[in-house]
Amino acid sequence: MQILTLPSATITVHDSPRTLPESRRVECDYYSLIESSVGSTQDDIDRHFEVMAGLVGCDDPNAQLTAINNTRFLFANLLGKQYSARSLAFCCLVEKIDDKPWEDYSPEGIEELARVLSAKGLTDELLLQTWGPVKKKLYSELTQFDPERFPDMEEPNFILQQKALLIELDSLIDPDDPALAYQIDALNQEIQESIKPAQLTGPNNQLEIIRESYVSNKIAMQMEGLPVDDKTSTIAFWQYVKALEAKYKRNTPTNHELVE
Repeated sequence: MQILTLPSATITVHDSPRTLPESRRVECDYYSLIESSVGSTQDDIDRHFEVMAGLVGCDDPNAQLTAINNTRFLFANLLGKQYSARSLAFCCLVEKIDDKPWEDYSPEGIEELARVLSAKGLTDELLLQTWGPVKKKLYSELTQFDPERFPDMEEPNFILQQKALLIELDSLIDPDDPALAYQIDALNQEIQESIKPAQLTGPNNQLEIIRESYVSNKIAMQMEGLPVDDKTSTIAFWQYVKALEAKYKRNTPTNHELVE
């Protein structure tokens, strides 16, 4: 954990999945998805209109509709919430204020925690300085633990950048190469796919899936008699999931065994 100093308090913050309860990591993901997909600032408003402009002419009308709905979600969020989604995500990681544990991590409790931290001096500027490094450390450990479930989210953008550089080099070396047009079209398609926004509203939206998946996994493990509750750390939670998967994989007959 990290101890961070605010103007009027010190706070203890989880920066490792080995201590952070999975229930709170899920809530952190919930608000982080809102932050990354919706945001809360003038720059975020501009970004939404850029995404919608980038999807003009896209063959996927659902992506266009999702972009519009997310912009509506942003304005509704700005009107209905006093604190940014980034602030609420950060609050999910806060364990103590002046060595006193915070107990309520319900949505209402998280908003109250955001209010308390704001009164203690947690400004948007200070949050920006703190949130990035804490989140990066937390999720880099998760990626090392299970890269399939928790992939490095920066890697796809890096790969797209490298592809763009290679195409640029190819065009300089051989501008008449007939394959260039195909490569550029393919890259444009990848970029267009990468900017398709997350679906935050309507049935089966990604926000509710985040919470529902956690509850389903927790109940499944409790039915197996595993000691899992809302205080179980993220690493322990997913170690139990892996053990359960391995158990059922061993007990599932192969096609050869079924034939016999």
